[in-house]
Amino acid sequence: MTYELTNLATTRGWLPLLTVVDIAWGTLLSGMAAAAGKLGVQLAG
Repeated sequence: MTYELTNLATTRGWLPLLTVVDIAWGTLLSGMAAAAGKLGVQLAG
């Protein structure tokens, strides 16, 4: 997230939409990884 916000602040022509989409994508992937980890721990007992 910091990388995207830094690019938004410092790079001419950087699209705000790209920042929003990348942050949303990262959030989704992080949530899925956390859910998979939790499921793995629960299945392991």
